[in-house]
Amino acid sequence: MSASLGDTLSSSEAEAILTLTQLGLTLNQSRIYWNLIKLGTANAKEISKAANITRQDVYRVMPTLQKAGLVEKIIAVPTEFKAVPIKLGISLLLKRKTLEYAQLRKSAKKLSTFSDKHQEKTIPKESEFILIPEREAILNRIKIANQKARKSLDIITSKERFSRAALEFFDLRMKALKRGVKIRLITEKPTNMHASIEKVLDVEKRVGVEIKYLSMPPPAVVQIIDGEEVLIMTSAKSDMAESPALWSNNPCLLALAQSYFLTMWNSSTYAE
Repeated sequence: MSASLGDTLSSSEAEAILTLTQLGLTLNQSRIYWNLIKLGTANAKEISKAANITRQDVYRVMPTLQKAGLVEKIIAVPTEFKAVPIKLGISLLLKRKTLEYAQLRKSAKKLSTFSDKHQEKTIPKESEFILIPEREAILNRIKIANQKARKSLDIITSKERFSRAALEFFDLRMKALKRGVKIRLITEKPTNMHASIEKVLDVEKRVGVEIKYLSMPPPAVVQIIDGEEVLIMTSAKSDMAESPALWSNNPCLLALAQSYFLTMWNSSTYAE
């Protein structure tokens, strides 16, 4: 008796039922609930005909809709059913989705903690070179670096890149400072910066971030974590969305990066 959704419904009805399935109902639950809303009050035979679903499926699905609070059972001969108003039904489904999402976040957090601990035990000792192609992946790698740093963060970045990332990573840098991480930052002189960025710079200097300035854009953008990992942007001038980054724990590359950082640090100046 059942048919495909497109064969039996108008586009607006198909969209309504699709929305209900996205809110967590099965296809049959969605079709029964939607048709019962249109019918008002109906028995299983009437619902079966309207929804183009077998009567057995109607009887099988109806208790799940009652349990969800979407359908009320009316004692009559034959038994009839009534759907709660669509506005209330959507509210109930959204609430259930929110609770499910909260539980999923809680479970995912536990899984993430397990994964981090497991990775810490299994990180290979040999050198690795990882090309990170996309902006979001690069931002995530920087966040991870700020979160895992225990001794030092040495950063060389352009004024434009710092302006875009200053607010996003401010909290992470403050937490790193509280862990005793030494943070040194080299960037260009802060001319024509937005007031909020200037405030971030001022706060960071006051709480312990060492900041020195170059008179021109740095030839390379790098971040060194604990002297053990380095993140290098493959283009110092391109936007982060256009420029991949190279992550490595290779000792030779780290030595070059640290030498470069010290050269830039010694040739830069503190704010006047």
